[in-house]
Amino acid sequence: MSSKDTTPPSSTGSTERQICRHWQSSKSNWRKHKSCSTMICSSPETFVDHGITTTLKPVAKTLRQLFRQMSGVRRNERNRIAIDVSGLEAKSVKYGSSTSLCNHEEARLVVELVTEVLAYEPTFDPKDKDKFARVLPSNIGIISGCKGQMRLIWSLLQQAGNEIVEIKTFYFITVIGVGGQSM
Repeated sequence: MSSKDTTPPSSTGSTERQICRHWQSSKSNWRKHKSCSTMICSSPETFVDHGITTTLKPVAKTLRQLFRQMSGVRRNERNRIAIDVSGLEAKSVKYGSSTSLCNHEEARLVVELVTEVLAYEPTFDPKDKDKFARVLPSNIGIISGCKGQMRLIWSLLQQAGNEIVEIKTFYFITVIGVGGQSM
């Protein structure tokens, strides 16, 4: 594959993983990472160093308990929440003087959720004390599609009194588009 090739590799199995790793580490257009099936379909073992267990860790049990109590949350027994806000007040605007977008309503909901998760006290039978744990800031990851949204969320977390919160806000850039518009 030449360094100018921006088409994702189309092989399978471990060869595809090797090609994708090479492609990621090279200076080629890695921004099209969503086209690489390894990023989408890879085994979770890739990310947890073969440390998959069948029992839930205490924080996972606490999150599951909290999410079950939330009304309107669609449950699939995974400890993840996706927030997609729509409506007139929930529109994307430019963040500050940058070209990156942010959605104030969505960011506000993320901060509310983080605050609620951090404040949640799990309920359990005293004999199960070691099976539950409070959620710490280091247990939370926030994924945003825009750098402006990342900055807005971080700013709102600080305004909410979470200056010492260690929440990691990740973002990715997607340049794949249709008709000149980002997807």
